[in-house]
Amino acid sequence: MTKTVAVVGAGPGVGLSTARLFGSKGFRVALIARNAAKLAGYVDDLRAEGIDARAHPADIADHARLAAALEEIGAVDVLVFGPNLIDIAELQFPTELTVESVQRQLDIYVLGAITAVRQVLPGMRERGEGTLLFSTGASAAQPVPMLANLGIAMAGLRNWVHTLNAELAPTGIHAGTLTVCVRVEKGAGEADPDAIAARHYAMYTDRDRAEEVIGDLAGLAALVKEQLPARRT
Repeated sequence: MTKTVAVVGAGPGVGLSTARLFGSKGFRVALIARNAAKLAGYVDDLRAEGIDARAHPADIADHARLAAALEEIGAVDVLVFGPNLIDIAELQFPTELTVESVQRQLDIYVLGAITAVRQVLPGMRERGEGTLLFSTGASAAQPVPMLANLGIAMAGLRNWVHTLNAELAPTGIHAGTLTVCVRVEKGAGEADPDAIAARHYAMYTDRDRAEEVIGDLAGLAALVKEQLPARRT
């Protein structure tokens, strides 16, 4: 039976590369993002390559619509949750935080992820297998003061996925995070969208780790420490 991968937060970079890779392996591809016109273009590109792809427009922060989109898809064997909805103007330092600015990030990255998992997990439990993959950024594992509101959500998502994997692993369901600590660019080695997609696929096939890190967390920590004095002055 053909398996289905649902890519939540599909964009022209990692999301499309991940969809293309899984599709090339025989998966039926379902794409979820809020821009219906762009989704239609991605589907056309994938279908031109012989991939069975369909679009299911939904705003991830609209949890009812996200659940409905996943219900439309039907059985999901692999969930790849990787929204990239960062607006630089919304990012804040710790002392600048407001309830609203943190809630926006939680709605997308934490509550959106929980919504998606609650929708696909019953089917995975019934089949006794499934994969839940989540993309996070450097602030999930390394505190970055200028990304304080995003970091709260990313760290929460990372923590939840690790505990999710610990609970579900004995049931045949694997959950893991891919923490990307580099600027994603075409032709940039391990930071190339196709290379990141390959890491997603390897986590699906290997099923032996709850986290994969791309980039240098220690180097990032040193860079953050260097930049903080400029902020204090």
